[in-house]
Amino acid sequence: MNYEDPPLPSHHEADELLSAALRGEHTEPDANSVLVGLALYDGDRAFVEDWCVRLAEGAPDQWLRGLACLCIGSHLARRFGVVSDRAASLVRTMAEDSAVVAANAQVLDARDDLDLFVGKP
Repeated sequence: MNYEDPPLPSHHEADELLSAALRGEHTEPDANSVLVGLALYDGDRAFVEDWCVRLAEGAPDQWLRGLACLCIGSHLARRFGVVSDRAASLVRTMAEDSAVVAANAQVLDARDDLDLFVGKP
């Protein structure tokens, strides 16, 4: 398996692809890589955080829900040193959800990184 940097889509492309993922549709490129690309490289924290929260709350794919939390706690918090109270609370709540943890245990890393980069509540 080779590592490939995730793409940095335009906001328009991200809106289309991530909206499809919220509806449970397969996307190309994959919604997971689109979200990670945004979290790693996009300078608009509010835009990326909004998508992370929307996906964590409503995506039918449990893996994507956990990944959205990882993007908040590990990438946005690290890059910007801040996330909204809503996003921080969501990450912490999702880390307590056994279904999400079973599907994507990275949500636990997200909580730990969130505490490291922005502090505990």
